[in-house]
Amino acid sequence: AHRTEAAGVEALGAALLDALPGLLRKYGADDGLLPHLMGLAAFAAGWDVVFTDVAAVLPSTRRNIEVNAAACGRPLNDPNALDLLAFDWNGPLPDRVALLAPSFATIVVSDCLFRATYHAPLARTLAALLAAAGPAAPEILVAFQLRDDADLLFFTHALPYFGLRGDRIDIDAHLAGLRWHNVPSHAIRDHLFLYGVVAAPR
Repeated sequence: AHRTEAAGVEALGAALLDALPGLLRKYGADDGLLPHLMGLAAFAAGWDVVFTDVAAVLPSTRRNIEVNAAACGRPLNDPNALDLLAFDWNGPLPDRVALLAPSFATIVVSDCLFRATYHAPLARTLAALLAAAGPAAPEILVAFQLRDDADLLFFTHALPYFGLRGDRIDIDAHLAGLRWHNVPSHAIRDHLFLYGVVAAPR
């Protein structure tokens, strides 16, 4: 995502989390939409957003975005404001992603840690994005639902291997207003997390 004015990683994370309850109230959420909610929240907050997903699911990704984007209050027909690209972490950065990398203010990774086999390719991809961005390194947010303690190996093992570090951001106050399928708010706080990812000091 990119925007004219810069925002700190914690401020952006707070803004996105504050936008989520409104999106959920208007349209609800199903499993196909969950990974895209953070991007839709960023779009609603006025950011220009590039969504990425594997090519096989791009049609359903596009449908989810089109059906739910009305809650954002912004038109979808501006390709500079909202774009959708195929991106497989097991390969090199797509040319367009590499080209856009220096303009990214923030990279948001949403609900991508539920399979341990994703951890190394994702960490390698984030390191490649930071390298492609050069001196104008984007801030990185990783939002996820904790399904198993093994999800945390992404931060303790995968990120350090590729020279990165993850720092947990306290989001409890923002989760207090979030309602999810009649799940108690304390259970939401126990399972939804936000981390900032940066290059580890050498």
